[in-house]
Amino acid sequence: YHRAESGADARLLQSALEGVLNGRTRAVGSAKRAPVFLDATDATDLDMIVASLHASRGLVLLLTRHVLERPWCLIEVYEAIRLGLPIVPVVIVGLGYDFAAAAAYLSDLKAELAARSATALEELRRRLQRLNPPATVSKLQAAISSVLPNIIAIHFDPMGSGDGGYHLDAIAREVVERAARQQDFAVAREALVDVEGTTSIAPHQPASNRTASCRSGDGTLRHSLGDRISRFGDRISRPASGSERESDTESRTTTTTTTT
Repeated sequence: YHRAESGADARLLQSALEGVLNGRTRAVGSAKRAPVFLDATDATDLDMIVASLHASRGLVLLLTRHVLERPWCLIEVYEAIRLGLPIVPVVIVGLGYDFAAAAAYLSDLKAELAARSATALEELRRRLQRLNPPATVSKLQAAISSVLPNIIAIHFDPMGSGDGGYHLDAIAREVVERAARQQDFAVAREALVDVEGTTSIAPHQPASNRTASCRSGDGTLRHSLGDRISRFGDRISRPASGSERESDTESRTTTTTTTT
């Protein structure tokens, strides 16, 4: 998120997400907790933010007018794409995000960012070289421009949060639902490709188990919202070990929820 444009909204959404993932999906007294990382309060260094992203199971991107001009935001989105994490864009109503303008901007990111801030472009180049593996602006542009404009965003109107919290709670539930749905789709697609014999499921979870985990009796992807929140919360209630993160990266599954 862009701190100057949506910092207060990010904190509101962070609190609501933690309420959905923890307070409404855990038994009273449970020791499990699903943290929601917010870079304004949890980190001030990009290396720490990227490390936290590697330990996460999803990325929430708050869309405002200038968010895609921030090198740090661009790198976080790129890393989430590279890691195969669910990305849930949330448009903050009234803060100037324009879908058509954003798509045009991303299609020529290098020139567009240079026109706005040569310093930001140079910082983006420098930061990309510190990633593991290093990346270029062209590679980042190709990844983000092919993914982000194709994800349907959730609209969040902060002015609607004065209704006793119902609007905010609904937004948080929809964010979790979208992330869980993306996980289900990725697992089902992987299982389908495995059946066709063109790739293989990670050895720690057989294809039959993967398919059963995301399909109902008639073969369709069906879960109630409560089931999805509970399952997604269970997945992010503990940090993944190094070996699990390595397997997750290979199989394009996901590992906590990150708000940025």
